[in-house]
Amino acid sequence: MRAMSDALQFKVLGPVAVALDAEPLLVRAPLQRRLLAALLTGSGQVVTGEALAEAIWDEAPPDNARNALMVYLHRLRRALGAAHRIVREPAGYRILVTAEDFDARAFDELSVSARNERGKNRLERSAELYSRAMELWRGEPYADVPPLGPIAAEALRLRERRSVVHQESLEVRLDLGRHAAVVGEFEALARDHPFRERLTALRAVALYRAGRQAEALQVFRESRKALREELGIDPGPLLQRVHDAILHRDERLETVSTGSIEGDWTPPAQPRIEVRSPAAVTPRELPADVTAFTGRENELRDLEAARLGDEAEGIPPASIVVLSGMAGVGKTASAIHWSRRVAGDYPDGQLFLDLRGHAGVPTLRPIEALAAMLRTLGLDDDQVPADADQAAARLRTATAGRRMLLLLDNARSAEQVTPLLPSGPGSLVIVTSRNHLGDLLARHGGFHLPLRPLDTEEAVSLLKSLLRLPRSARRPEIDELARRCGYLPLALRIAAANLVHGPQGLGEYTERLSSGDPLAALQIGDSPETAVKATFDRSYAAQPEDARHVFRMFGIAPVGSLSIDALAAVAGTGRKEAERAAAQLVNANMVDRDEHGRLSLHDLVRDYANGLVDAEDPLRAEALERLFTWYRETADAAGGTRYPGSARLQHPDHAGGAPRFDAPETAARWLEEEREQLIAIARYAAEHGHGSVAWRLADSLRAHTWAAMDSVDFLALADAALRGAREVGSVPGEAVAELGASTAYLKARDFTNAVEHAARAVELSHRIDWVPGQASAHHNMMVACWLTGRLRLALEHGEAALAINREHGRLRGQSVNLGALGVVYGELGELRRELELHTEALTIAEKIGDSRLQRSHLRNLMSESIELGSMDKAEHHMDQVMRIEADTGGGELTPLAAGGLAELYSALGRYDDALPYAELVVREAETNGDRRREAEGLVSVAAVLNRLGRHSEAVDVAGRALEPVGSDLMGIRINVLIERAVGLIELEQIEAAQADAASALDLARRGGFLIREGLALNLQAEAALHLGETATARGLAEAAADLLSPTGYLAGEAWSLSLLGEATGADGDEEAAARYRSRVEQTYAQTGAPVPTRFGTEPQ
Repeated sequence: MRAMSDALQFKVLGPVAVALDAEPLLVRAPLQRRLLAALLTGSGQVVTGEALAEAIWDEAPPDNARNALMVYLHRLRRALGAAHRIVREPAGYRILVTAEDFDARAFDELSVSARNERGKNRLERSAELYSRAMELWRGEPYADVPPLGPIAAEALRLRERRSVVHQESLEVRLDLGRHAAVVGEFEALARDHPFRERLTALRAVALYRAGRQAEALQVFRESRKALREELGIDPGPLLQRVHDAILHRDERLETVSTGSIEGDWTPPAQPRIEVRSPAAVTPRELPADVTAFTGRENELRDLEAARLGDEAEGIPPASIVVLSGMAGVGKTASAIHWSRRVAGDYPDGQLFLDLRGHAGVPTLRPIEALAAMLRTLGLDDDQVPADADQAAARLRTATAGRRMLLLLDNARSAEQVTPLLPSGPGSLVIVTSRNHLGDLLARHGGFHLPLRPLDTEEAVSLLKSLLRLPRSARRPEIDELARRCGYLPLALRIAAANLVHGPQGLGEYTERLSSGDPLAALQIGDSPETAVKATFDRSYAAQPEDARHVFRMFGIAPVGSLSIDALAAVAGTGRKEAERAAAQLVNANMVDRDEHGRLSLHDLVRDYANGLVDAEDPLRAEALERLFTWYRETADAAGGTRYPGSARLQHPDHAGGAPRFDAPETAARWLEEEREQLIAIARYAAEHGHGSVAWRLADSLRAHTWAAMDSVDFLALADAALRGAREVGSVPGEAVAELGASTAYLKARDFTNAVEHAARAVELSHRIDWVPGQASAHHNMMVACWLTGRLRLALEHGEAALAINREHGRLRGQSVNLGALGVVYGELGELRRELELHTEALTIAEKIGDSRLQRSHLRNLMSESIELGSMDKAEHHMDQVMRIEADTGGGELTPLAAGGLAELYSALGRYDDALPYAELVVREAETNGDRRREAEGLVSVAAVLNRLGRHSEAVDVAGRALEPVGSDLMGIRINVLIERAVGLIELEQIEAAQADAASALDLARRGGFLIREGLALNLQAEAALHLGETATARGLAEAAADLLSPTGYLAGEAWSLSLLGEATGADGDEEAAARYRSRVEQTYAQTGAPVPTRFGTEPQ
């Protein structure tokens, strides 16, 4: 229908409104507005007189309703000023409107067009049309008109239509990859329609694609709860399928089109989805190519031939290439140049690492190199193993199946390189070294290319390029300069830099290279090393004195790189002076500056600079003292700003006065940027007679190393601190170092060593009256003793830590102590005391606003609620955990939350739901190298498999758990033995089950694990029942019940009662057996959880 010529506009997607030429046209009379609204419900179609009358008068029309209606129609035509708009038809009346002048009709037509475009896979056009349709809405339809007759029906239709169209528009935008933008709209729409499963599923997909896995899984939990409570049904196949895919990170979730979400999960015909960054990081670490790289064509051809091999000649491709040669010969430059040439053949990433084999600073140990590589590959600090063999295995896992290029620069030995080799035949490792590394090639194969100085033509060509001279230029002095530089690229570049920035001419500079030392002049050309020294001498002499001073002091610094502030500190100058000198040295190619502004020295240049100051010169000691002081004070300021409540022994007054950091974020950034230098300073100090520097740095950094460093660096710092403190005979230093070591070993999951060092920290901190240190040392001792099965000792230290923190009002420390102490009480069978402590711990955590502690305490409260039989509280606590995960986590479901969900679902008898969460805990722990969490996850998997009747699998999984348990995790070992025995009994392997039960009982009694002791007695009773020894079974079950009943652990007590029922029933006392079965049913009815099928409550 063509548009009307009167420029009237009608709107009902909100309050009813009429406009003429864009100016409001008021229809004030209420009955007229009802009449207009009723006519518009037809959207240009006929509305009967009866419907119009109902809209105006509801069920009480006047006697002369027909005549009255005619009057109102007449008045409405006059009010609109367009009588032709309202037309009488045989069946009633209609108002003439089109999509151009009526918003409801426009909405219908736009949404239909959008759907059609979507069907043709024109997603951008479809999204645009959907957007235009939704923009027409101003509120609820017919909002200011009573919902009578046709108005009520049409308003309902439009509301439902808006909801459907809104969902369709979100689906199109999701297919276009705009998942982050639509998450909020999905949430709002799902809140209005909680039982629309497709909508809920797509909301979860959007959250997952936005990197918010934990929230996506919580959507499923909330939906299932609503469906069960409101409708009494479980989620349908679609929701369950999406949930499982999210839990297992099914890669199809990144590309599945919304149109196929209920089908075969295919991507759009023309995929436009912006896929999230994959979990595996693709590093691109190769340094920039060296300026004016010249020559080496023969060497580059040899390298390429070795890389590709020759199948026809039976020569395999070389996966390891070693470039060796003297310092300054251009090994690194050649390796980088070639690496950048071939990088495209290694799409999974390129790693670069300076191993500092001949750098004048501490050589990078294999474990430190592995930690750096694993962090580059995306592992968090907590995921990096402290053990070199485990870290090497993790690297092989991370690189398996990936084609990567690794450039390992400046290696000292084969032993330094071997652990860093990736797995798989598709990767290439390039190593530079002053040594041939024959052992490496002998063991692993590969190709060795010795690099020699450039030939005359290449050296001359490089000089011409650097001096911007034409290739055709004939300058004999260039040939002479190349000869005097020994044809070494490094010397040539430094000489060229001096010529570019210096006043002297080429001939004059060449002549001066040999001045001052007749013997050196005679050797030039015969010895490349001597040529390099002559070049360095001349370049050094060309600098102003302030730059020479800074250069000398830089050579003394035992770190890989320095910031301008650190350079000013070691040089004893102001920042501006240091910046000016650095700029001059960079221009002279004597100092390198990276893209972050950090300054470094080539190994050969460092050796030269370091040799400019005699070993006994007081200037050397003064420079080191300035550098150490600057790092110590800055680290202390950063640690105090970032972790104000940490237990530090020293709180020095900084020479600089005001704190150097005005925000925790700034402090954290500095600590991360200087991580490598801080560790190097501590190691050097401990090894060269400056032990107090090492332990004071460890004191300042302990909180940061726990929170933000991997255990490799933490242990390196702790070791340096301990050696340094002992070297200078400092008892306070040793106290700090022992506390740091105990914390580092806890982080490294080496609990036996943690006990040893924590015990020393307790003793020493008391000896020097260091109160915060005492609290931390006692806490570390509590945790280590708890995990190694010494519960009474753990309790003693935990109470001591808590008492100290209470006395001094340290709230966070109290919350941490209460959390761990509560767990220890729980292990001792005092569940109600555990509940009290964790409730108090949560209250404090909420008071100080620490969400991480809140989450941990809520997780513990959930477990205690399950054990004490309060499933409603357990679900409530788990919901709170998930909300915190969504609000503060990184998007992914944490192992803590996954383990909680596995425990909760298992307690509720939903074993199929519990299993994938337990398996997720295991996967994450294996990835993170967390053996404790891995063992706990495997126990959880075994428990669920036993409940599902898959006992053979459960026994195998429990057996796997014994490896990560090791010799120290006593509590978890008992759990492993219990779950394996349960499976063995069901498999009728009674003798093996009895052995596991006896071992579990012995360990539980020795450690004081009261509840586990009761469970082990139940196992022995069950084994006795299977052997027909009913009297023995009854005695064991009674003993177990006597232990478990006072604890409040209902599931364990119910197991005892079930066994007593079986035993008395087998002895013919059916009445007593029935009483026991009834008590089991009552116990589980009290909890709200189903009776486990293995506790059969039906008479035998």
